[in-house]
Amino acid sequence: MGKTADQNAIIDTLKQEGKTQKEISERIGCSQSAVSRHLSGKSVGRKKCGKKRCTTRRGDRTMRKIVEKDRFQTLEDLRKQWTESGVETSRATVHRRVQEMGYRCRIPQVKPLLNQKQRQKRLTWATEKQHWTVAQWLLKFCMSFGNQGARVWRKTGEKEMPKCLKSSVKYPQSVMVWGAMSAAGVGPLCFIKGRVNAASYQEILEHSMLPSAEKLYGDEDFILQHDLAPAHSAKTTGKWFTDHGITVLNWPANSSDLNPIENLWDIVKRKLRDARPNTLDELKAAIEASWASMTPQQCHRLITAMPRRIEAVISAKRIPDQVLSNRAKDAITPYSESTFATETESVKLSCNYSGSVDSLHWYRQYAGSPPQFLILDYYGAKTEAVPPVSGISINHRQEASSVDLEISSAKVTDSALYYCALRPTVTGNTRHTIQKPDDVSLTSTGKVSQKSDIVDRDPRFSGKVNEKKTHVHLEISTAKVTDSAMYYCALEPTVTGNTRTLYKNPLNSNTV
Repeated sequence: MGKTADQNAIIDTLKQEGKTQKEISERIGCSQSAVSRHLSGKSVGRKKCGKKRCTTRRGDRTMRKIVEKDRFQTLEDLRKQWTESGVETSRATVHRRVQEMGYRCRIPQVKPLLNQKQRQKRLTWATEKQHWTVAQWLLKFCMSFGNQGARVWRKTGEKEMPKCLKSSVKYPQSVMVWGAMSAAGVGPLCFIKGRVNAASYQEILEHSMLPSAEKLYGDEDFILQHDLAPAHSAKTTGKWFTDHGITVLNWPANSSDLNPIENLWDIVKRKLRDARPNTLDELKAAIEASWASMTPQQCHRLITAMPRRIEAVISAKRIPDQVLSNRAKDAITPYSESTFATETESVKLSCNYSGSVDSLHWYRQYAGSPPQFLILDYYGAKTEAVPPVSGISINHRQEASSVDLEISSAKVTDSALYYCALRPTVTGNTRHTIQKPDDVSLTSTGKVSQKSDIVDRDPRFSGKVNEKKTHVHLEISTAKVTDSAMYYCALEPTVTGNTRTLYKNPLNSNTV
């Protein structure tokens, strides 16, 4: 694994501080041989190797403007426009330059295209349903058709940007598969050929929906939910529901983002990413296998999130881009601030959360390095880092509103800062984890009886005690990337054992 420019700078800094190659490798999380190669290569003045870059900075700026102009272009479209501007290059070079700029090819977030009248009806509907309990929503039976769209170039953290969104509009369309879910689980899939009109939709209801409802509800009553597609809202379809004595939930137009089954389709598509079917039969088999793997617990969690979605619509004041982004009442806290273990032991790091969450992201951060994504739990579906981190697993205990990160066999290199987040936290510039050159001030509260200077301390670090001796400040002037770390204040020495390889301890016995 190659080292970044920041890691090389950290190696140089730690070497100047007198650290050994082994200490440096453990500090930045790379092999000792990589540290040795960097130090020996720099001492002999080794020149940069590799093929000369075929594009200039000016040409790269032109490519950035081309991408920003239209995020939905393919690599070939980008290459043609770059060629027209005077830069002759290959598709592979275009791909590398776009990735260097931080763009990744992603499926766009789909947001409903609503006019003012639809927005008002959407808000009215949410206001009417805001007092529904979770038990009322558990009676809801969701139905939908699954499909997949184009891709978009975007950077990390730009998921909700208007230029990266794909507006969904209602047109007569061909569908591939029909599915239904409830809090009790999913029903059988139905693959569709051709367009869906009122007559064909009623056949789906007769031969697929009714058996699914019988499987999931038995003889109990339920409320059916579907959107306002022309086939769904046709008079003959309404008569069909009346004849069969089925209650249909009124639903606002273009509000697929409120439908929990859309999240279920998203989970199914995630599971299909690794499958590469070559024929239509293989594709159908892969979809059926992925759909069958959906557990009742996952469906129950999606349904019970409806009150939060209703509250978000009202809070957002009809703005759809904020529907699923309102997390004001959600919070997550660790069981304990620190955990200690010896090598080969199993370690469990646990957090409690409040509110209704749909995703839990675990990260690890070493001193002087950006956060590293470890694993994600999204409605019960696990997504690991690429490449996956060995020995790491996640256990989401929904009934206890807690999540565990388990390290099967701890190593010294696992010593780091770990944290769990309710949404992705690594956005934009991940190269620096602190601002510079601003000053940093850290404060601790307690009773201080004596102040002692650190032997051979960094002149940028200073400690100040207030007049009442109840607060002590650690001030760092002109912060550096290598200052990224966890800082704490102690009332007695906490570094024991062989202190020659760590930090010198100048504190005497008179210090409290």
